[in-house]
Amino acid sequence: MSCVSQEVKDIYYLLEHEFLPSDLALKVLPLLNKISKLGGKFTFASSVPEVQFSQYVPALEKLATLRLLQQVSNVYQTMKIDNLAGLIPFFDFSVVEKISVDAVKQKFLSMKVDHMKNVVIFCKTSLEADGLKDHLASFAEQLNKARQLICPPDRKQSKLGALLPTLSEVVAKEHKRLLARKSIIEKRKEEQERQLLEMEREEESKKLRLQKVNDEAEKIRLEKESELRRKQRIQREMEEKEKEEARLLLEEHEKRFKLKGKKAPPIDKANLSRQTLLQISLIEQQKQRQDIEKKLQKLAKTMDHLERAKREEAAPLIEAAYQQRLVEERILH
Repeated sequence: MSCVSQEVKDIYYLLEHEFLPSDLALKVLPLLNKISKLGGKFTFASSVPEVQFSQYVPALEKLATLRLLQQVSNVYQTMKIDNLAGLIPFFDFSVVEKISVDAVKQKFLSMKVDHMKNVVIFCKTSLEADGLKDHLASFAEQLNKARQLICPPDRKQSKLGALLPTLSEVVAKEHKRLLARKSIIEKRKEEQERQLLEMEREEESKKLRLQKVNDEAEKIRLEKESELRRKQRIQREMEEKEKEEARLLLEEHEKRFKLKGKKAPPIDKANLSRQTLLQISLIEQQKQRQDIEKKLQKLAKTMDHLERAKREEAAPLIEAAYQQRLVEERILH
């Protein structure tokens, strides 16, 4: 490790010793950018005269993704796909899913993706798993080193005797902390399940409300169609009744002309209607009244002429009869 660059040391330490499930990718990404720019020539004695570190960046990105998934699986039991994708800036989630499939096959981690609920489910891990054991041991060792630097142990006391009580206390504290974390995770899981159940209920309620609205709209549509059919039926009945009345009026119209010995004027029967026949009948009645009035006027004139002629003819006869009567009265007296 003394021969490698500082960036390589840092990324090795992050991937092998640090436990940062939420910040691992953010800390690894700038180091990968620096490593991709490294490279150069080796000594002439080397069989590889020149190498570029950028060729190792894809493998390191995949390794960082696997390490992040492993650490997240130790903390969370369920996580939304969007949140997990936000923690991994190296790949799209489809690539992450392929990487996780290979990791599950190799039993590196245990997880599954539920696209229906848009979540990633990590299988439960025991606190006594090998990964956590290594993490606790490493954490305890680091705490013990820090303690020895702050409070150097008594030289007379053996190193093993000083280390064991400290390690047991650290392990106990870390065990309690992890139990508390597990309890928090369980509560979060229950809260997520409750939220999912509430979302499902809300979705079902929305579906029922939408179905009710659709049923009401369908009912209104059927009522409108029924009302429209009823109006159309009434309209047809009225039209048929008008046609029948028009036919009767037409027959009556033709009969009147036959009684007069005249031929009825031509009528367009294709466009025949009751209103048209009523108008024709009204016009004929007006003509009849006018003809009758003309005849009465003519008859009145004729009677007047006859009366005048009668008076003119009767005047001499009346005068002669009057004179005759006067003569007779004279003779009698």
